[in-house]
Amino acid sequence: MSTTTAPAGALRREEQAPQHNRQAAQGHLGLAPERRIMSRRSTGLRLTRRGRVVLLVLLLLAVLAAFSMGRATGSADAASSSPPPASVVVRPGDTLWSIAQQVAPDADPRQVIPRLKAANGLTSSRLDVGQRLWVPGAR
Repeated sequence: MSTTTAPAGALRREEQAPQHNRQAAQGHLGLAPERRIMSRRSTGLRLTRRGRVVLLVLLLLAVLAAFSMGRATGSADAASSSPPPASVVVRPGDTLWSIAQQVAPDADPRQVIPRLKAANGLTSSRLDVGQRLWVPGAR
C-alpha cells in the first residue's frame, strides 16, 4: 500500500484552523449579543438639530394651514347663510303690502310685513316717500 504524506506546513494550517475557528467563534459569541442589543436600540430615528427645527416649522405650517382653511370655510358659511340686508326706497303710492310683494314675490305678504316692520322698527303701517326700508333676508 501506498501512503501519502502531506507537507509539514499543511498539517500546521489544519491544526491551527480549528483553534483559530474556536477563538473566532468565542469572540463572535461574546460580542454578538452586545452588538445586537446596541443595534436594536440605535435603530430609532435620530434627528439633528437642523432636522428638529425643520420638523417643527413643517408642523407649525400644517397647523396654520388647517386653521386658515377652517376660518375660510366658516366665513363662507356665515356669508351664505345670512346675506347682507337689501334696502328699498319708498316711492309715491308704495305700501307695506306692495313692498312685501316686491321683495318676496313667492311668499305670503302677511308673513313678510311683520318682518319688514321688525327690521325697520316700524310701529304702524305709515310710510314716507324717500324712506329707506331694510329688507330682512333679501339677496
